[in-house]
Amino acid sequence: MSLLVRHIKLIVAAWVAVSVLFIADIALAQDSVKVAHVTAFRGSSGLSVPISLVKVEADEVFAVEIFLTYDSTLIFEGLRYEDAQQNPTLLNSWYVDTAGDLENLEDYLDKNFVSDGSVDTLKIAGATISHPLSNGGVLLYVDFTIPDDRDSRVIPVELAYVVLNADIPAVVPVDGSITLTGTDGTITAPTSLARELEVQVLIADVDEDRDSLAVDSISVRVAVGTQQESFVAAESGISSGVFSGSISTVFSGAVSSGDGIVQVQNGDQILFCYDDLLDASGGAVERCASIEVLLGTLGAIEATVVVQPTDTLRVRVEDEDLNADPAVRDTVSAIVISRDDETGVQKDEEILLLQETDVDTDLFFGEMVTVNGEGIAGDQILRINRADTLFISYSDAAAGDLGQVDLMDTCVVVDPWGDASMNQKLGGQDAFLILSHSVGDLTLVGLDSLAANVDLLSPGSPIDAADASLVLRRRVGLIDHFPVQEATSANHPQPDGGGAPKPAIVDRFIALEARAGYLAVVAEERDGIVAGELRLRGFHGRVAMAADLADFLVVSRQDGEVTRIAFAGVEPVAGGGELLLLSPMNSDQVELESARFNGGGIVGQLSPSASASVPPAFELQPNVPNPFNPETLIRYALPRAGQTHLAIFNVAGQQVRTLVHGNEQAGNHQVLWDGSDDGGAKVSAGVYFYRLKTGDFQSVRKMVLVK
Repeated sequence: MSLLVRHIKLIVAAWVAVSVLFIADIALAQDSVKVAHVTAFRGSSGLSVPISLVKVEADEVFAVEIFLTYDSTLIFEGLRYEDAQQNPTLLNSWYVDTAGDLENLEDYLDKNFVSDGSVDTLKIAGATISHPLSNGGVLLYVDFTIPDDRDSRVIPVELAYVVLNADIPAVVPVDGSITLTGTDGTITAPTSLARELEVQVLIADVDEDRDSLAVDSISVRVAVGTQQESFVAAESGISSGVFSGSISTVFSGAVSSGDGIVQVQNGDQILFCYDDLLDASGGAVERCASIEVLLGTLGAIEATVVVQPTDTLRVRVEDEDLNADPAVRDTVSAIVISRDDETGVQKDEEILLLQETDVDTDLFFGEMVTVNGEGIAGDQILRINRADTLFISYSDAAAGDLGQVDLMDTCVVVDPWGDASMNQKLGGQDAFLILSHSVGDLTLVGLDSLAANVDLLSPGSPIDAADASLVLRRRVGLIDHFPVQEATSANHPQPDGGGAPKPAIVDRFIALEARAGYLAVVAEERDGIVAGELRLRGFHGRVAMAADLADFLVVSRQDGEVTRIAFAGVEPVAGGGELLLLSPMNSDQVELESARFNGGGIVGQLSPSASASVPPAFELQPNVPNPFNPETLIRYALPRAGQTHLAIFNVAGQQVRTLVHGNEQAGNHQVLWDGSDDGGAKVSAGVYFYRLKTGDFQSVRKMVLVK
């Protein structure tokens, strides 16, 4: 028995002996002590849990022993003997300072705290001689700090041991609890869906911000009838408590769960739900938002972007509502109108029939051949002229909440393709203008820019040297049409709804090397290269093609420290070698920053020698360091290639070491001498000379080896 309890028993026994003389006729009745059931917001402090005495009869209580057990995640803050309104509790008058001797005390009240793993016990004991309890009410309050748990949870607060007076009769303990509460979360989504898109869902729930140092996430369930999907909504920022995520929808009669895509049909209800694991009442609840799939979907139309007379106009419509019979290939009609851009006069109008690309695909495709000339409406021949605009449209009768909508795309007429000069002829001048555009000397805009872009990825690709090469090849008859005119080009919609095939990309190693009086851009392999764009830094001077590429066109533009070069030709040359010859006006360091060829189909991988300079003159520089021990660096410059000899001599004129002997390229060079002779033996300390000889040039310098 603890010292605290032994003192209580002594006081209780003394009080009983006295009280028998005065109240022997009072019958004891059974009383109850109960702990309240309370709610508390997660992570809050100062929660007061009242412990109350419920009396059946007006028996007086002169001794109290209460052992309160609770989850150790609760943090005990202390006991209080008055409530928030300063009203005293039943034990308010028993409270005394127990530090010191217990003798001669009329009122006694104290506590002891015991922790045993996950369960804590608060032991409260007290007795009185002068202030017995006759009525029920709150004995005292126990204050706690609440754990920051994010899931619904009820924490028991139990009376493990309760004795009033001498426990005659036994008191009835009534356990209590603390119910954790949080905040009510919300989930929102669009109220309706009228077309295929990614549906964005927003959740606001601060209780789900579980990690204050990281971005949290919530799993969202999606249901459409028997179809089940899910996705993750991520927190928009650390500790924001706001989560967003999305999932794609498609209009389809097929149902497939678990593929990450929601298949829907007209009239469906899409349900988005998540579990709010701790709401304001302390429970867990499923929160949902629904989307109604409206009758009808908004379709789409796409047509050829640019044509010239005799080209084929291609049109694709995508619309689920037009798939009237999944077992057959349905059709839809589009209207094509040709209008003069300058006068606004309508010149032709034809109806183009589009057929579903396959049964149950929702894709419709049609073609119409064009000719040059003035049109006759309704003759099924589309006549067009340079600078006309074609308007292609169809009526979407059921476009969701938009009702009936006329959907339209446009197409521009050029004549001919490649005519950058707008003189309605194709020649070398057009290739030169395209090269000038690619380096920034001029800007092609409007109809000339559309005509100049003739590669397979036109019109979304840049106008570059590859287009200039195609113009030259078309001009000399090596090709009979441009890639942009092919049915598979990005200029045309594709029947299957996909894009134009991307060309394969290959790498070529490119270097910048110093030559005798010039720099050369060198490719390890030139096969297939008919066009290119390069970017140099630090170069000022003249640009020319290599000797075996002399029939190529080349254009350059210098803008401060940056020089852009574009070249184009008709036939490539084979094997490795020089592409460009650069004649700098000075000996500045030149860096090759980037190189691409054939419109990006070939990418230059720059070698470590992508930086070089041409020295202006022969030079033998002072060695570094000097004096030295044990080694020194000797540097020299060669403005042109040639036989070079660099050697070390002693003061007697004897050659002790040959450092360089052979043919060397133009440029800046350096060699390290480690103080050894040609036999590998270390030479003695003293004065030495080093001499450079190349062609008619000769130079000698002195150095000192110290030990």
